[in-house]
Amino acid sequence: MPLILRMSRNKNKWYEDKPPWLKNDEIHADPLADFVTTKNSLSVWRVEDNKSNLQRIIAAFAATRESDGKFDYVLFDEKFLKECNIKVELTEGNSPDQEANAWHYDLIELSAQKLVKLAETVWENQPEADRVMPKKVRNWVTEAKESGWLDPSKIRLKDL
Repeated sequence: MPLILRMSRNKNKWYEDKPPWLKNDEIHADPLADFVTTKNSLSVWRVEDNKSNLQRIIAAFAATRESDGKFDYVLFDEKFLKECNIKVELTEGNSPDQEANAWHYDLIELSAQKLVKLAETVWENQPEADRVMPKKVRNWVTEAKESGWLDPSKIRLKDL
């Protein structure tokens, strides 16, 4: 089953221990920060189940940033979208990698309840949250550029 990638502000919030004041059927509020919407939509990337396109997606996304800081992300099973009754719309990404842009989706018509349900479902199923360190981010973007995957006129990362 394919995976869904969402950039994270800090991958560690997905692994925090449950504080004693939190009820058993509740989750931390902090992971919701990774699900900030715009016009009731959430931008995500579809990753192959073998993760064969993960590095390329990260390089494409990172090339849109001005600095090569760490890249934290969370990966979760695509089936959770259906379980949470979330509509998915294929929308071309805005990265310098035209092929990677085809792996971009928007989760649309999101209500607060659907967003919380998604966060709960992802949390309860222990998503893969990971970090790519800045040096590796820069190397991946450089490799993508040298491979001809990135349109040089659209790369925002400085000194490339």
